[in-house]
Amino acid sequence: MRLAFTLIPALLCAETVSDAERKSAIDYLERTKVKLVETVRPLTEAQYNYKSAPDRWSIRECVEHITGTERAMFGGMQKALAAPKPDGLSAERDALIARAMPDRSRQAQAPQEVAPKGMPEFATPAMALAEFEKTRAATANFATATQADLRGRGFRHPFFGMLDLYQWTLAIAGHTERHTKQIEEVMAGAGFPKGN
Repeated sequence: MRLAFTLIPALLCAETVSDAERKSAIDYLERTKVKLVETVRPLTEAQYNYKSAPDRWSIRECVEHITGTERAMFGGMQKALAAPKPDGLSAERDALIARAMPDRSRQAQAPQEVAPKGMPEFATPAMALAEFEKTRAATANFATATQADLRGRGFRHPFFGMLDLYQWTLAIAGHTERHTKQIEEVMAGAGFPKGN
């Protein structure tokens, strides 16, 4: 499947990530996808919708947030491809993203735009995973096929500052890892419903 990004010829001439970096990002996207799917797929509806407290997210809300955030990040990446090269990009942030994004020891408030809203397409685990997998396929296809200047294009992350598009790809996978850990925390809670 050819993506819309291939219609921007001026931006498709620079391969700025190494083969090893590209493989690492694609593998990270795949690992975090598989982990989320394997964690959520067997859940009952009661487990999927369980909240340990009124101010805590259910697994349903976590999956909706993961998917909505990935769509927002990926949309930002599309816009950045057509924007002028920003100042402040640094490959040194790779390690920060890999370390900090999945770290659950520091809590963060989700921006309102990507907070869960109870969207009907996330009503069941199967429906939610279909939405997530469709979203992840677009991200993974882009990471695999693009020849865009991933190191020379980027935009600002609210916590990490200016990130290049390779780092945004890592951030998408790391964000999934972070919230899959949150789902596991929900499942480990004393009040989590028993399975069938």
